[in-house]
Amino acid sequence: MYFAVLDGELRAASNGKQSLDDLLLAMVDRRRHSLLADQAAWVELLRSHLGEKGKAEFEAMLDGAVVLPRPQDFGPCFTRITEPMRRYQLDFEPRVLVEPKRVVRGLIPGSAAEVAGGRNGDEITQPVPQDQIQAQQDGVLTLKLCGTGVHWRLGMCHAARRWKHINGSASDALMRLMEKSEFPAEPDHRTYSCVKEISLLWLGY
Repeated sequence: MYFAVLDGELRAASNGKQSLDDLLLAMVDRRRHSLLADQAAWVELLRSHLGEKGKAEFEAMLDGAVVLPRPQDFGPCFTRITEPMRRYQLDFEPRVLVEPKRVVRGLIPGSAAEVAGGRNGDEITQPVPQDQIQAQQDGVLTLKLCGTGVHWRLGMCHAARRWKHINGSASDALMRLMEKSEFPAEPDHRTYSCVKEISLLWLGY
């Protein structure tokens, strides 16, 4: 996320003439010339392109500050939206599920698991895979506790940010061109030039 923000700031500060690539290539060039390519060198590059703001943002990121890209930082075809999303939470000690005898402990008071009837000391009689359900916003976990089925909806809702595709953007035109699959047997350079131009715009260049 930090590099996405940095790339956007570099493009904005230079009217699109510079990007993250320029800083990375400068670091590579330093290494090729046997110069230090360390944190201090990186900070100096940030200073030269963005001033003290660049240094301050880098240090804040290292200190754990939340880095949030701007709506346009992933290109003109996307915008940032905020919507509630459910974060996966097992509601009791996760290590229980990989132990030889799966006895519930560390149950969170008032959690969905407790409301569904789960209690500390209950034995889980059947292993439950976790990988797939973690990606499901509407996932329902079902556990067999000593022969009794207990199920509950996982997790709590939190405000999450994601990037949404903008209808009518350049990438729409690119996808329509590719889906038609009407490229001639003999290369039509005008067609490919058009696709290339749209591709570059889609990528934000």
